[in-house]
This record gives sequence, structure tokens and C-alpha cells, in this order.
Amino acid sequence: MNLFDYAKPFVLLERRVVSDGMGGWNTTWADGAEFLCLLAFHNSVEALAAAQVGVTSLFTGTVEKEFPLQHGDIIKSKETGDTYRVTSNPDDDVVPEISTMQTKEFSAEKFTLPR
Repeated sequence: MNLFDYAKPFVLLERRVVSDGMGGWNTTWADGAEFLCLLAFHNSVEALAAAQVGVTSLFTGTVEKEFPLQHGDIIKSKETGDTYRVTSNPDDDVVPEISTMQTKEFSAEKFTLPR
């Protein structure tokens, strides 16, 4: 059994700014690269207490080591349509080369796309 047997399909969202044709601008979001991700919600007493004082990074994600995910990226679950913002640098939490699981982890928060 493989870690990613339990992963869900996600998509990296790409922000696009386009002219509205009247001198203004509109922000749109387009689906980019698809990837597998394990995303877990922290519901420990400590995490829930932290949420009460404003901590929003209550999710931990795991992706394949080579996937080019970066701090600030927006990802979307293909199953639920929920969007999340990456709040850490995934390249800071990569498993050692000797490991058979070639993954990296990141923290994330639920995110509402701006219009």
C-alpha cells in the first residue's frame, strides 16, 4: 500500500487579471496543474484553541516531493471545490533522500477566492 492510495485529486489555481473592456480590471482563476494531495484538518484541543485567537493555518498537506508547490499558492479540491492557501514553504519540509516516501509537507488555510 502506498501513501498516495489515500490522496485526493487537487488542482493548482492560476490567477489571471483581464481587462473588463471599460478601463478596469477583473481577476479570474483558472485551473492549472492537477496533483494528488493528502490534506488533514487539525482538530486537536490545541489547534482549536489556536483558532479561537486567530490562527488560520489548521491544515497540513502532503504532496509528491517534485510537485512545484510554493508559499502563497492557491489549491482547490476537485471533489469538494474547497479552496486553500499554502501558508508555509513546502520545500522546507521535504523527507530525506534515504526515505522511500518522496514527499513534502505544507501548512494551509481555508481560503475564499477574491473577486
